[in-house]
Amino acid sequence: MKKYIFVEGETGKTAESPIEKMDNGKQRVGEVTLQAMMVVAKTSAQSLPDTLALQAAALYDDFEDVVGQTVEQGFKFRYGGKVWKTVQPKTTIQEIYPPGRGTESLYTVIDEEHGGTASDPIPAAANMEYEYGKYYSEKGVIYLCQRGGVPDPESMYGQKVTLQYLPSQLIGHYFVIAE
Repeated sequence: MKKYIFVEGETGKTAESPIEKMDNGKQRVGEVTLQAMMVVAKTSAQSLPDTLALQAAALYDDFEDVVGQTVEQGFKFRYGGKVWKTVQPKTTIQEIYPPGRGTESLYTVIDEEHGGTASDPIPAAANMEYEYGKYYSEKGVIYLCQRGGVPDPESMYGQKVTLQYLPSQLIGHYFVIAE
């Protein structure tokens, strides 16, 4: 028995095509065609910039489903209600190393919902990629990501660093409290 998904619209396709036009103006898409469409969508979603990745979060596999795969840098997946990406040029996803404390050299969480300004700081998280010159919030406190101990910290603005700890734990090293 064939399974179909119904969608609105006109196709002009014949009854033998994978998308069939019905008398009521709707189309029906066969299960095999729908599965093929999902493969294309999931593969294409990997090339989305971070700013769009969160909007397409449903297309990324869960961490548990990619365990055992060797993937390229920037490979995106879901874990703990967030979208993550790999940091290394090649990473073999291992069950014993899920995203979290201690795996900042493997994964970074994606957050593009916030501008990183003082008025729209990015919520800080452990194992997150931080950008010098942007603002981050943690428990109601706003921090500026600014490398301590360098003569001209603003010269580093735009560069990124992945950190295991939260801003409150790295004051004077990677962060200053915003005024």
